[in-house]
Amino acid sequence: MTTDELIKDMEKTCEQIVCISVRHILNKLKIDNINQNKLNEIFSNFNNYTIYLNDMAGQIYRRHNSSAEDIYKQVCKYLDIEWDNKSLYESRLKKINTIDDNLLEKLEYDIKKSVLEKLAQQNEEIKNSKYYKNSIAPLKTNQTS
Repeated sequence: MTTDELIKDMEKTCEQIVCISVRHILNKLKIDNINQNKLNEIFSNFNNYTIYLNDMAGQIYRRHNSSAEDIYKQVCKYLDIEWDNKSLYESRLKKINTIDDNLLEKLEYDIKKSVLEKLAQQNEEIKNSKYYKNSIAPLKTNQTS
C-alpha cells in the first residue's frame, strides 16, 4: 500500500497527531510504498520511533498536547503491534538510569522535588507495565528464590 493510503485509513480511527507522526516518519525514511512487515519492523521499536520523530517531536507534542508514548501506543494499536514491549521498557529504564545524582543534589528544592516525583512516576510505570510483569518480574522472583 502507499503511504497516502495508509494515512487515509489511519485517519478513520486514529487521532490527527498519530497520522502526522506516521507520515513524518515514513517521509523521513523516504518510504512511498509499505507493507505490514515493514510497518511492524519500523514501529515495534520505540527507540527507533523516537529517533525518526525527534526533529519534529517538540512541535507535535506541544501543538497536540501529547507525548511520544501516547502516540506510540496509538500507532502500535492501529498496526496491531504490542506497544508495551521490550524497547519501551528499555527506553523508560534508560531515562531513569541517566539521572546524575551529583547534579540532582545541586538543584533547588522545588526542582529537585519535581524531578524525584517524575522519577517515581516513571518507576511505577515500569513496574506496572505488562512487559515488566510478564518478562522481568518473574526473573527477579526466580533469582531471589
